[in-house]
Amino acid sequence: MWARYISFFILSASMLYLVIYSIIFSFKFSLTAFFLLLVFGFSILYAIFTEFKAIKKSSKTKTTFNFLSLLCVFGGALSTYFLNIYLSQGSIIAASLIGIIGSIFFPKYSLPIYTGAFVGMISPDFSHNFYHICAACIIAGFIYELSKEIFVGAGGKLGTIAFSSWLITYLIFDLTLLQSSFNYQIGYELLLISFIGAITTYVLYNYFSLDPVLSSALISLIGALILPVIIPDLKNISPSIIMAATFAGMSSKKRENWYKMILISFIVPIFFTCSYCNLGGIGGKLGTIAFSSVLTIDGIFILLKDISYKN
Repeated sequence: MWARYISFFILSASMLYLVIYSIIFSFKFSLTAFFLLLVFGFSILYAIFTEFKAIKKSSKTKTTFNFLSLLCVFGGALSTYFLNIYLSQGSIIAASLIGIIGSIFFPKYSLPIYTGAFVGMISPDFSHNFYHICAACIIAGFIYELSKEIFVGAGGKLGTIAFSSWLITYLIFDLTLLQSSFNYQIGYELLLISFIGAITTYVLYNYFSLDPVLSSALISLIGALILPVIIPDLKNISPSIIMAATFAGMSSKKRENWYKMILISFIVPIFFTCSYCNLGGIGGKLGTIAFSSVLTIDGIFILLKDISYKN
């Protein structure tokens, strides 16, 4: 039972860390976005509180630890890192390829492999060494195993695990995260890209019974290859937007229905835009953006349901 509480705290704290940074940046970016993100933040807190109550009510069965999953996280991370850094394929193409390979050849362990792939999605400009990669892999592997019974069916959870592992590594080794400038606005192009990424992944997974990892990785790879050509003005961010959206689309239909997924797809570009300048260079950030978007809509619907129930 303690494992659920530890992983719950780590994932929630890491996500809120990104959300708080997004709120702070949005104040400089747009007052409308600032107040909107304040509402989103409250909604996320409500969803987190609801998940915490569900953990308390859940059965006290012991959580089994699968060390093979830890090895799969390592394998996914190192192979993605090699493709990303040494073969210069870029983080999105590298993680997508490893996700596809893992899903086809190791379907039983596609989720920990994909989690590891997110750990390996670091920027070549991010100052690090091999020991930092290994530390993040170990942390991510343990969080993955400890969190198997929390936030079940929520898209973006795997990326948040990777993001959490890098945040902990960042704190332990006093690393320096990247900062960048954002010169784009939330236009219809970003909303459309996010919508396509989330909905296609969601449909492939939930209605065509395709593996969630394969659904996400396939759409991410296609997007990374064709979007820079179709929309050259957004070539630096469009692959990231669609990949973040596919993570949201990995949500189970038992948790998110189709109209909630549509709303989630419109939240993703907002968090992406407002978090772009901070916490850069480390893996898992796109997944955390998706996770924040999913819990935003979850919190709103849970709150509305609770209000209607009381009335």
